[in-house]
Amino acid sequence: MRGNGGTYRRTGRRWMWIIAGVAAAGAVIAVFGIWHLPARMYPPGTDGGAEARAALQGGLLTAAAALTAVAGALIALDETRQANAEICRSNENTHVRELYSTAISHLGDGSVDVRLGGIYALERVARDSAADQRTVVEVLSAFARVHSIEPALRPAAPTRPP
Repeated sequence: MRGNGGTYRRTGRRWMWIIAGVAAAGAVIAVFGIWHLPARMYPPGTDGGAEARAALQGGLLTAAAALTAVAGALIALDETRQANAEICRSNENTHVRELYSTAISHLGDGSVDVRLGGIYALERVARDSAADQRTVVEVLSAFARVHSIEPALRPAAPTRPP
């Protein structure tokens, strides 16, 4: 499901850039038309030619400005979407780190209920973050070894040199 959403976003982004490019090209054509079109449509010496040329140039200039604004707005929208996506990814990582830290502190608590909550929180970290699964397994394994009733599973106590 996540892959399809990514494909949809890439396709939507591609179309947005195509539309922005078409708008920018239209603006260039409108600016080019400001100098060449009025003289061809209203040659000098015709009745009302000067006013018609000025009106046509004003209209083309307005169109060029509008198309430039559309292209700029689409580009700004794309940049904003990218920045928001990066902030969301950053917030997800922060959430996992905070949950992991809280779970570890719960594992060290004296109450069995709080420790059990820490174990379930670590399970949630492993489910939410594939990159942290190995770390969670290692932490839970170490926790089980240290708190096991079976003496053979407990780590050897460090010896101090005389």
